[in-house]
Amino acid sequence: MITVGKLWNVRKMHEGHKFYDTYTAICHMANHFDIDLFFFSPEDVDIENMTIDALFLERSRQVRRKVRIPAIVDDSADFANNKLCREIAQKLKRYTILVQPFAGYSKMKTYQLLREGDRFKELLIPTAPVKTIEDLESLLGQYDGRLFMKPRNGSGGRGAFMIEITRGQYKLHAKRKKTTFSSEDFPSYFHQNIAPLPGNRYARYLAQPVINSERLTGEACDVRIHVQRGAGGAFTHTSFVRIGHPEGIVSNLAGGGYLMPAEGFLRNEFGKSWRGIYAKLEEIAIGFPEYWQSLIPVTTANIGIDVGIQKTLKGGSFHIFEINSHCGMVFPHIQAFRIIQALLEYYHHLYDNFAMERNIG
Repeated sequence: MITVGKLWNVRKMHEGHKFYDTYTAICHMANHFDIDLFFFSPEDVDIENMTIDALFLERSRQVRRKVRIPAIVDDSADFANNKLCREIAQKLKRYTILVQPFAGYSKMKTYQLLREGDRFKELLIPTAPVKTIEDLESLLGQYDGRLFMKPRNGSGGRGAFMIEITRGQYKLHAKRKKTTFSSEDFPSYFHQNIAPLPGNRYARYLAQPVINSERLTGEACDVRIHVQRGAGGAFTHTSFVRIGHPEGIVSNLAGGGYLMPAEGFLRNEFGKSWRGIYAKLEEIAIGFPEYWQSLIPVTTANIGIDVGIQKTLKGGSFHIFEINSHCGMVFPHIQAFRIIQALLEYYHHLYDNFAMERNIG
């Protein structure tokens, strides 16, 4: 049996949290793969004594135990992408194998890498940083007076909003709330909420043209292609559709959305065109991960590819909304078990091929 520690926010590991079912499922499945799996947060690590105050699930009860730093540390959850987690991961990597070494790429850096490449760039949505109100007005003029705005370092749709200018008024739609500003009042709002923070040279927000990826009933939707390395280190994938709240602008679950299997959704929404659309999604799912891996210097264990489909007379046009490089904790849905199985198989691959070679664990 091998021991694996998963870097995560253990304070959220309680019944009722959106990831609780996934957390319990991965723990129970790990036993069948001869893996002793525990969870921990940065404050649980004692580098000096080479120990971790680990949280285990034993007979459906949470138990704390002091353990040695394990052979494998899974730092692939979104939480593990914050500053404190990155700092502790850097310290741990001297003594363990990290599942998802941090690549250090922001949304804008990721966009630029793909834009300069030779594949998939036709699927990218034009993205630009917004630092001044002149930047914003120029982009509004370029894209028919409507923009989708998202935080440079945001996740889960938090902080995203749509902005539209009509007859000299700025209309903002964030989550389920709509606000209108006059041309006189908007500059003050911009400087307080959109412009870079004082002393920061980076843009706080990125702007994109609005892509109408919607279902027939009007809710925002997109396809999440979840890619995970599994047995032998090979990529595997599963796809599901995220559907937003009827009054929202994004398709994430945090805003009140829900999930559907991709195939059934495409059949209902696109009729006879669904097979061609599904084939294109499979083409992205199979081709993109290896291409992305060729662009970055560290091994990527998992990728979340968010694809919008805009309805056309011929079926649909495809747009990559975002690439997520830390999506190691999956939402509970029927296909999640395939992802978990691949992840557990990847732990064994890392241990057999790298941990033993480095005499770790």
